[in-house]
Amino acid sequence: MRPILIALACLFPLVAADGARAQTKGKAEAPREDAAPAAPAAIAGTWTGSYVCLQGRTGMTLTVEEPEAGRVRATFHFYADPSNPGVPTGCFSQTGRFDPATRSLRLAGGRWIVRPRDYEMVGLSGALDRAGAVLSGRITQAEGCTTFRLERRPAPEHAQACGESAGLR
Repeated sequence: MRPILIALACLFPLVAADGARAQTKGKAEAPREDAAPAAPAAIAGTWTGSYVCLQGRTGMTLTVEEPEAGRVRATFHFYADPSNPGVPTGCFSQTGRFDPATRSLRLAGGRWIVRPRDYEMVGLSGALDRAGAVLSGRITQAEGCTTFRLERRPAPEHAQACGESAGLR
């Protein structure tokens, strides 16, 4: 533990000197961040990936529209994932809210478009990453469901029919 304390003690004067140097220029400079600034928070578009529920990993395409600031509607289309080929295809509408400041999305089930036997609608509670390219979070309104992860990319060929049926693309 002693070598670490000595190393930290040696670094402290360097950090203090940088702060003093910034102050001498007439105004304080903010420390530089290596991380890129956050991309503008936009949720509308097509998101493709998967989620996990009792049936196992399931493919998913979420097509989102934002007809007015903060309010969103979406089509939730699910289908077989290559790791779980026995999942049927289905889709339903969703409505909810998106907060660009917190980058958070909440959606609840609306109405069925294509309903497979023994399936229930689910909700989503998630957040958009800093780059605006990944939407991830938790499946809500359903027991036995856990997480979802979607990327901004076009829907697979077989997912187009649900989007067209719902009037969303």
